[in-house]
Formats: sequence, C-alpha cells, structure tokens
Amino acid sequence: MEVGILDKAIENLFQYRSNRDKLTKKIQEHPEQVVTTMDADELTGVAVFWEKSLHPNAVYIDLITSYDVSSKSKVYAELYEKVMEKIANTVGRKNIHIEISPTKRGLIDFCKQNGFKRFRFSFNTYLNLSFFENREKKTTGKVYTLRELKRNLQLLAEFLCILEENYEETHRNNPLKEMNQEEWLEFLFQENPVVDVPAVLVKGGHVASYAVCFELEETKEPVLSWVGTEGKDQESLFELMFLLGDSLLEKGYKKLFGRFETTDEDAMYVLGNFPFEEKPMRAMYQKKMN
Repeated sequence: MEVGILDKAIENLFQYRSNRDKLTKKIQEHPEQVVTTMDADELTGVAVFWEKSLHPNAVYIDLITSYDVSSKSKVYAELYEKVMEKIANTVGRKNIHIEISPTKRGLIDFCKQNGFKRFRFSFNTYLNLSFFENREKKTTGKVYTLRELKRNLQLLAEFLCILEENYEETHRNNPLKEMNQEEWLEFLFQENPVVDVPAVLVKGGHVASYAVCFELEETKEPVLSWVGTEGKDQESLFELMFLLGDSLLEKGYKKLFGRFETTDEDAMYVLGNFPFEEKPMRAMYQKKMN
C-alpha cells in the first residue's frame, strides 16, 4: 500500500478513538515506532509504542484493530509479535504497559493470556467550575501560588520533596527516574503550569497540601495534574480545591480537567469529593520484562 493511502487508512482506523489526535501525532512524529498488519491490500491493524522520560524502565503500547475484522485475536497476535520485536530491537528490554477500556474484552483477554496484569484504573474527566460559584471559601492556613512559592526557597524545597515522595509512592509499579530538586523544578515549569492560582496550602509554616494545574497547549484549558498532601491532611486539600476552583473561575475558565489514578489516594479523594463528570474508567496493564 502506498504511503499516502496507508496514512488515510490509519486515519480512518483512528476516527472512533477518543485518543485519535495523540495517536496521529505520535505516528507523524515517530513513524519508526509504528507497525501495521494487512490482509491483501486492506489495513487490519496498527500498533504504536512510545516511552516517557519520567519512567525509563517502561514502554507503552497501543493495539488498534479495524472494526471490519471479526477475528480480532489473530490481528492482536500479529500486531503484538511485530511491536515486541521492534521494541526489542530499538529500546531493549523494558516493562510493557497498555491502557485498555473495560469494554475491550477481546484485548483484555489477549493481554492476560500473554502475561499482562492489571495494576490500576484511571479516570479522565472534568469538573464544571460553576460548582464553585457563590460558595463559602475558608482556609486554616496560608495559600501560595506557584509564582509566590518560587520566591520562598524553603517552602519550595519542602514542596518539591513532598511532591517527589508522593509521586514515587503512587508509582511503585512503574518507578520514577532519579531526579534532583533542580530537575524537578525544571520539569514542573516546562509543563506550562498555571502560576497565578492557588497551588499550595501552608499550615504551621509547613506545606500541608498542593494542587497544581497545567494549561493544555491546544485548548488553553486547565488540567489538574498534581495533587497531594503531607501526612494525609486531606482537609487542607479540600480547602485548597475550593480556593483553586474559585480562582480559575474568576480567570474565565469554564472547566477543570483531570486524570485520576486509583493508586493515588489523594487524587481519588479529590475525585470522590467534588462533582466531576462521570466518565468510563480505563485499566492499565503491565507485563514485567525485568
């Protein structure tokens, strides 16, 4: 199949995928990380793999089959064999991760048969910020924006330490790479954070909780990416979320998006205590290779 025709076929294959824009971008930027399966001249499946800089021991894959294929297990097997061979020849031996919708029973069964085990669920959802209108806001501590926090080196160092500890605790199945505080700070600010809204709540001179938002480059919408507490002070996190939501609303934002993982107790606390839209969950499966 010619390249232009293949590209169109891949585009058609992705049209019903919620993550089609991300997949298309990955393929355009890294065509060497893509494999396909064909039946005569018809595209039957695509597999994509990628890495994440924060998690050097992991490779992420996605297996997509055509809706016209009735025997998907055969296509999954062919895609999996091809993508695993390509991973072995390019990035080496790393743990394999795949995120699957619970409705994809065929893919779940295939992954289980090939040694994958589920280790968490995740929820991609949003909260209408109108929820925070005309509600009483209170705080038992002092609130800092990220811009203000950068000017207080002691609190900044404490915040980065707590952030790293919490992240490591919630990602035991997929360890973080080693980073010092300067690297954490650089990583935090290169992600385009919203720096002028409440981000950290300090009580008794120490960081009690944090809730950090980033702005999506494409849509300019805020995403709640980092939430956590010191000593499980979830009452302070509850207070901080009200202050954050009110501030985002004042700045003209309409929705607060977020990704919540069941391995993160504080994130699940936020998801369960605020009226985020009910969205289907997705499951992350892992095959340990090391």
